[in-house]
Amino acid sequence: MLIESYKQMGYKAEATELTAETLAPGNYGSVWAECDIVDESTYNARKPRRASYSAMQGIGGTAIGKVTGSFEPRPSGTNGTAPDWYAIAAAAGGTVATDNVTFGAEGVTSAIIGTAATFKYRDGVYEHISAGTRISKLRFFAKNGESWMCEVEGTGRYSKAVETAFIAGAHPTAGLGNPFLGMACSIGSFSGSVSSAEISIENTVTPTPDGTHASGFGRNVITSQACMIRASVIEDGTVDWRNAYRNDSRAAPLAVSLQMSKGAAGNVLTWTGSIALIEQPTIEYMDGVGYVTVVGEFVSDDADPCLTLTQS
Repeated sequence: MLIESYKQMGYKAEATELTAETLAPGNYGSVWAECDIVDESTYNARKPRRASYSAMQGIGGTAIGKVTGSFEPRPSGTNGTAPDWYAIAAAAGGTVATDNVTFGAEGVTSAIIGTAATFKYRDGVYEHISAGTRISKLRFFAKNGESWMCEVEGTGRYSKAVETAFIAGAHPTAGLGNPFLGMACSIGSFSGSVSSAEISIENTVTPTPDGTHASGFGRNVITSQACMIRASVIEDGTVDWRNAYRNDSRAAPLAVSLQMSKGAAGNVLTWTGSIALIEQPTIEYMDGVGYVTVVGEFVSDDADPCLTLTQS
């Protein structure tokens, strides 16, 4: 019997890209709200010219999979020790240093950025495997009073194995994230009420065709990246959002600092960077009070990263 809630999703950074890692129970420590690896392999249908409308048996084609899900982006709880989900951030093109991660691909000397990861998903029938996975979307989001979550989408080489049993001891580890309550947030000179916030790393991931491999694909390459913020903030007059969007005065980009968790040392996760607004600010009224929808892209005018996540 299949139970909908009985799922296991684990992941691990690959020592050798495209070589699937062996996962231990400890690699299944994240709290997933939803998770899946979808087989998007191709199939070569065969309907030859003959005196029959019947099809002939087809031939399998390329093997590619899509990783999807959403998990709790919790801090590690230990200063100087990175959260295990930083392996997913690295697969999104992030550069991990101790317990900090930066985005912006500064100093890249190769088209391959970050570190690919192996994802394994067990659904009660098969173990679905995505090797050489790179992340196309890493979206951290929360609304007032709700827990911070992270939405994931990625691409990798797909394979599957028959599942005999769920992995014993592969359970989410102890530890808590934080709801969006009492978090510090500033955008330029603004530090007022925020009803919702989102930090999103949005990549284009291109699987490279390779007929010499059984899957039909070589590496998955990140070919473009945009680091975005979307927030709904109260209109209190502290920032001229229209001018910041039009940039008539050639003003500097707006500095951003946004906490995703708080607490003792090793429990504080903070996003920092500078943004340029890319959409016309609009007003949305909530119970009669006006909030501005702020949409900006993190930018850098030098070799520094455009976006940093710091655990402290």
